[in-house]
Amino acid sequence: MAEIGRWIGNERGRAGDPLWQKIRPEKLSENTPATYLCHGDPQGTQYSLGEADVSLRSGWFYHASQHPKSLPDLLDIYMDSVGRGTPLLLNVPPTKEGLLAEEDVQRLQEFHQVISDLYTDNRAYQAKVSCSNEKEGFPSSHLTDGREDTFWAPASDESAYVLEIDLGQTRSFNLVEIREPITKGQRIAGFTLEVKQENGWIVFAHGQTIGYKRLLLGQMVEARYLRLILTDFQALPLLNKLAVYKTPAVLEKKNTVAIMPITKTAKIVRKHSVLFIQTPLQIAKQGRLIFPLFHQLLKRRYNTRLIFLVSNTKPLVVGRQNFYLSFSFLEQFINIIFFLMIRRP
Repeated sequence: MAEIGRWIGNERGRAGDPLWQKIRPEKLSENTPATYLCHGDPQGTQYSLGEADVSLRSGWFYHASQHPKSLPDLLDIYMDSVGRGTPLLLNVPPTKEGLLAEEDVQRLQEFHQVISDLYTDNRAYQAKVSCSNEKEGFPSSHLTDGREDTFWAPASDESAYVLEIDLGQTRSFNLVEIREPITKGQRIAGFTLEVKQENGWIVFAHGQTIGYKRLLLGQMVEARYLRLILTDFQALPLLNKLAVYKTPAVLEKKNTVAIMPITKTAKIVRKHSVLFIQTPLQIAKQGRLIFPLFHQLLKRRYNTRLIFLVSNTKPLVVGRQNFYLSFSFLEQFINIIFFLMIRRP
């Protein structure tokens, strides 16, 4: 498979979401928009591995006045690069003596230890997987067999595919890893991952692309059963791994989801630089009309993705827009706007 490597479009070490590891060669030039490089192209004709680069320090060269990034920051970058299926190129600048600074080495050792510990206990290894649509010789059990050369494949076309995973007993976890056999191409364009609780199935995560590796970090849950629903794909979907982990404490604390109630009919869920607004469809549509008015005014602030989810239905993105808002301001602003919208005659 021929490859055209590409820069991910920023020097923050963060890949886009969704991330397609393919492009159209005719679109690459010195004027190619950074967003195209960051997300790839779902209609791409050429495999292209985006490489996410960032420096351990604030600059690319060593300065005694600078310090390495914190461990939580490095882990956050890891989730937004490796966790989205692209390699992380971490620059470590040497001192003028040609050596690595002691504090840099210490931070790298801490980073390595957490990443190593992260994958120590795969709680879905050898777990039972079931799917009603399996091609002979490519059963869904390949997702949890621990091998890289096997994969699940469906026998026929369907509008959606459902795979259920039984961990054998109730387990605590907050991270799920999913992989496609990338040598067969990147195919999946929409999925939802659910866990079974006492009151039924609830959404753990959802997204568009999976690719070589997708890490889905969510709230800590206790569950025995998971359900992966593939809702969109460019060709018959293929999967070769599903793993479940409980992250080290430093990752868990950094990525705990904060939920702030707004009214009886709407709530905010904040995670990383993504702000989810879960609300009835009518209010979500009204919100889509109101928020763009503030886009230009605040675009020089913090880059935050805003996603509307419709409550009381399957997770459905009914609006998506990039906004440049600080979380503290946005939380206060949304409280006021929803208060007015809900009570408006």
